Amino acid sequence: MTRHSALKLLIFYCISFLISQLPLYPVTLSLQSRMSLQIFTFLLGPIYLILISHLLIAILPVPLRTALNFLDLIGPRKHRGLVTGGCLLGLEIMTLLVCIIVLAPLPAIISQVFILTITGTCLVIVLSALIQAFQSAYHQDKDDFQKKQDLRKKAALASHQLVLETDPKRRQAYLRLPKYLTLLFCPAIFLICTLILYMTRDIKSLPAIQWLRLPVTYLAGLALFALLPLSMYWLNCQGTSLVQRIYIDHDQLYYYGYSGSMEERRESTYQLVSLQSFRVYQRAIYIRGSFRIQTQDRYGLDITTKNKALWIPRTFSVEQEESLLQFLNSINQKKTSVEQ
Repeated sequence: MTRHSALKLLIFYCISFLISQLPLYPVTLSLQSRMSLQIFTFLLGPIYLILISHLLIAILPVPLRTALNFLDLIGPRKHRGLVTGGCLLGLEIMTLLVCIIVLAPLPAIISQVFILTITGTCLVIVLSALIQAFQSAYHQDKDDFQKKQDLRKKAALASHQLVLETDPKRRQAYLRLPKYLTLLFCPAIFLICTLILYMTRDIKSLPAIQWLRLPVTYLAGLALFALLPLSMYWLNCQGTSLVQRIYIDHDQLYYYGYSGSMEERRESTYQLVSLQSFRVYQRAIYIRGSFRIQTQDRYGLDITTKNKALWIPRTFSVEQEESLLQFLNSINQKKTSVEQ
């Protein structure tokens, strides 16, 4: 810790020394302003380096946090908590007292800056503490839920059930269409239409140009407003393809998925009671039939039975998808033989 502190003080001492070399008023600064700037830099510089880094640690994702090795200049990770923030706030208040003694009476602007910085420091400490508390609770809940999922999968495999899970490579291929529509197609159409409208702005009075600009304007507006529904469709595809899981137990099929997290998590299981029809499309498998729907959330367990159509994204591995289609074909053949 001493090595880190000495390094920070050395850096800001050098900055303070460079400030002392600035020419005096009327070229740049008065003597009192330069002294104030030196004191602010030397005393408050290390404090705000730690505060800003502490906030970055709280809000950045783990991979990016790990990549930013310069954050290790702050000191050991165990000292980057709320206690560190409280100590920094105390140092800041002590710095204010030092500045009052050295520069008494303090100029009005410096007093206002101190009040703003101390208030901002308190907000940063509270904000970073809240973010860290939420992240800790979120990751703990995520780990616990993943353990629950793994236990359920192991129990299903132990009872010789077939478990179908999303294949990462097929999921990437499945998400390619909504991703390109959202990030490339609509923005490109909007930019091209905007360019056409810009290039024809000086000759828009011509009848032919008016006929051209009218559909181009509508197309630009359509491309702009389509971003929101396409983004929602992309997010829905991402979530559904990630969490879906199918359990096949002899002549029973269970389609499982969930949405949300922590207290807002909602788990749904669709048990196929009777199959009416099914079709295989390029992006999804369509299953229509009667389902026993079991929903579990923070309000409790709800069970209903109703006719419904399931659109199952084709993100399973090829072998697992063939097993699913064989199961559906066998159910369909049994239904046909019973009807005959």
